[in-house]
Amino acid sequence: MEVLVGNSADTSSPSNWKVLPGYDPAELGKLQRMGEPAYMSEKQREAREFIAHHTLRYMSLTLRRILNTWTGLWQFPPSWSLDEGGLAHVLLYSFISLLAFVGVAWAIHDGRETAIPLLVLPVVFPVVYYLTHSDMGFRHPIDPVIVVFMAYGAIAFRGQKFRLAARQDNLPCSGRIS
Repeated sequence: MEVLVGNSADTSSPSNWKVLPGYDPAELGKLQRMGEPAYMSEKQREAREFIAHHTLRYMSLTLRRILNTWTGLWQFPPSWSLDEGGLAHVLLYSFISLLAFVGVAWAIHDGRETAIPLLVLPVVFPVVYYLTHSDMGFRHPIDPVIVVFMAYGAIAFRGQKFRLAARQDNLPCSGRIS
């Protein structure tokens, strides 16, 4: 059922809630007539058929959901509004993700072994949403880890600026962030 929410004919937003019985009276009637087990079996069959018959579309929507998870971008160009999906949100989410990715790279570069267990969350947790449908709220459970990596990324940029200034002044500096 969740696969169909993100992979329907309507991709104007990351999630098409209208395919659910709670939003579509026809689907609700179908659910009531068939019963939940039969209805869910039919939806599973529909999802598998969609993936089998529209593999490239499914893959492109999956890539689009990955991009949406980390940048907030769904439509290009983004709207100029301040709503979710607007340019302000896209820039903010993209900046947060960029700093977090820089933080991950610097933590690994600096030999911070404790970063590896933290990295499991942002790598593994969103996979189910990449495959089904995305929503910026789905990222909230991993946001604390994103903030840790984001802070490390910000410190890495500051440390890089310090190292560049020290080289220009011919001062000794260490390569590690303390």
